[in-house]
Amino acid sequence: MEPSDCEDASFLPDEDNASGHVKYCNSDKTVTCSHTKACFISSLIIISIITVSLIAAFARPGAAKISEQSEVNNITKRVSSIPLATNGEAYPWHSIRLPKFAVPESYYIHMHPNLTTSTFAGKVEIKIRILKETDFVIVHSSSLNISKKSISIQCTHVSAIHAEKVLHNIKYQQIYIKTDKKLPIGSCKLTLKFVAELKTKLSGFYKSIYTAPSGEKRFIATTQFEATDARAAFPCFDEPAMKATFQLSMVRDSSLHNLTLFNMPLDRTEDFESPDLKIDHFGASHKMSTYLVAFIVCDFGYVTTNTSSGTKISVYSPPHLWGQTHYALDVAVNITEYYENFFGLPFPLPKQDLVAIPDFSGGAMENWGLITYRSVDLLYEKGQSSAANQQRVTVVIAHELAHQWFGNLVTMSWWSDLWLNEGFASYVEYIGTNYISTKWKMFDQFVTSSVQGALESDALIHSHPISVQVDDPEQITALFDAISYNKGASIIRMMDHFLQQYGEDTIQHGLQQYLISHKYGNAKTNDLWDAMTKATDKKLNVSDVMSTWTDQMGYPVVRVKRQGNKLTLTQNRFTFSNATLDATPEFKSTFNYKWHIPITLFTSKNDNPVNSWLKPTDKSVTLDIRDGTKWFKLNHNQVGFYRVNYDSQTWQTLIEQLKTDHTVFNVTDRCNLIDDAFNLAVAGHLNPKTAFHLSTYLKKEREYLPWRSAVGNLDYFLEIFRDDYDSLELFKKFYMSLMENLLKDIKLEDTGEMFDKYLRSLILHRALMMEDKKNC
Repeated sequence: MEPSDCEDASFLPDEDNASGHVKYCNSDKTVTCSHTKACFISSLIIISIITVSLIAAFARPGAAKISEQSEVNNITKRVSSIPLATNGEAYPWHSIRLPKFAVPESYYIHMHPNLTTSTFAGKVEIKIRILKETDFVIVHSSSLNISKKSISIQCTHVSAIHAEKVLHNIKYQQIYIKTDKKLPIGSCKLTLKFVAELKTKLSGFYKSIYTAPSGEKRFIATTQFEATDARAAFPCFDEPAMKATFQLSMVRDSSLHNLTLFNMPLDRTEDFESPDLKIDHFGASHKMSTYLVAFIVCDFGYVTTNTSSGTKISVYSPPHLWGQTHYALDVAVNITEYYENFFGLPFPLPKQDLVAIPDFSGGAMENWGLITYRSVDLLYEKGQSSAANQQRVTVVIAHELAHQWFGNLVTMSWWSDLWLNEGFASYVEYIGTNYISTKWKMFDQFVTSSVQGALESDALIHSHPISVQVDDPEQITALFDAISYNKGASIIRMMDHFLQQYGEDTIQHGLQQYLISHKYGNAKTNDLWDAMTKATDKKLNVSDVMSTWTDQMGYPVVRVKRQGNKLTLTQNRFTFSNATLDATPEFKSTFNYKWHIPITLFTSKNDNPVNSWLKPTDKSVTLDIRDGTKWFKLNHNQVGFYRVNYDSQTWQTLIEQLKTDHTVFNVTDRCNLIDDAFNLAVAGHLNPKTAFHLSTYLKKEREYLPWRSAVGNLDYFLEIFRDDYDSLELFKKFYMSLMENLLKDIKLEDTGEMFDKYLRSLILHRALMMEDKKNC
């Protein structure tokens, strides 16, 4: 027998083999490894080195899968010192939140950027509703030069009002305006003039640069306001619940820039002060939050068309990249039309622009009616761009368009519920992208792209709940993480699944009711749960279930013990750390780290999964399986946000089934088994040999996604053994043995479907990492 005929796992400790030498072969083959003394001695040496290395690796404190220290973000810092104004006076307002007695109703913004001097001047007129008589008003402002003389206030039935004192607080990013007269209940207009630097820092109102094919440097002025940078462009009430309408007048140099873009369509253009200067006027927007305002001055080209309902869709780019905008236009039109049906509401604006920005901090920003993108996430050219780029462009467009309803039309009341925006958009992006192309298998990709990454992040002892109180801008920025996006999306997918017991479209009906009830307004997490509860005809209290997932950090591991035809299930919190559950006291669980867990069970005797619940109050739950059941698996398609740890015999049965015929488990279930096994091993809940034994089935695996799960976990051990040369070399041989058959089949040609290309790239890259020059 050739060595390649067997799956060698000789470095894995085995309780049933005194020599520690384990080989797994196909059922129609035999193993003869004792034919020479050299083979026996080699086996002992290998086992000794690797076993000691594994034990040491898992025992040392630094073996956590992700360095917790690098992930810790102090999002609970509180403002405790007495606030001071920039002039040294005590600042009268002691809250980072604005007072509620002055509410903005409309803004008129006049902007005049100068890209030559990198400055801008502006004026904002804010119509405010005074709800309680007051002698001061507070607005947000950051890095804007505003003098007392540049501020004026007018109120109905009150003679001239003057700013008696103006105090700036840098930490709160506020301006306190003390008036010489009381502002009465009713309508007032606050006018502020300001000047500021047009920086290149990729936030607020900033200057972006691109290079034309001629080599000429060209400049544009653009915005990025989320979460708290609208205040760096114009003074405003910069909180998401303080919605208002917005109008814009923008001055531009027509010799340099041929257009201005805003959330709403252009109304008219006029001459302004000199022959080269023009001023573009735009109509009023719908009520929206300040972070969704956007404006751009540029020289871009564009393509445009209309949706079937009449919305004008345009894609803008630097002129030399115009040819790469057509794919995005086609995708945007199709997804917009699909979402109108999915959300049950027409797109509420007359136009939707998508703009490729040369310098951009994120992937994209969902400004209402004027979405800005990093160029690589919007532009695609058939025959030149990669398959991965095509999918990425589609996903990002689908994500941002989902926000136009979920986030823009209905906005979270405060940043503590950021996940309402980002979690839903991160889930719906898969629905939208799947509509564009089913061949990408987006719902399968969700498991490896979102669920498994979120499980890894949330297993850290210093994670945080999805819904968490935040105050200052630093804390808010810290929430834009894997918990808000990927965990948020994952628990929505889980909810979607268990709500299907009440009707296939239950979640869609709940979403539609939520949007209709709160359109042009704000909402909190419980508002969404109420809508979902109504969608079940109140047969399920969705808040009771989902609060255990949003209001406490982490997630459970479900432990399963089989005794004959009965399965006993229990739950505990899963972490990579041995620290106590109260290691993060500011996020202490009110549920004692117990969850409402939707259980899905399928077996060798039952193809249709059985649904049940493991509740926080259950000490254990017993499930029955049919006589003659060979194997069973929980968490079908990994729809639940939890891990499953089986008893040792069940793990062995699952492993043998994978080695005999892995296709009885679908792709996502194979991904799930791989990821759970390795992470349970890393956390000390499972003997590492079980995870490695399971991975030996990969010799037969030809699908990309299980390999993606496997590689993500196997690569971790390259780091574990990095400083131990002998163990590292032995592990590389094992790693290479798993890929050996694939490497023989792979052809160095750019052919096949997208997943074929992904798999080819993944395996060849790992082979090169192993320096397997024979195959590469």
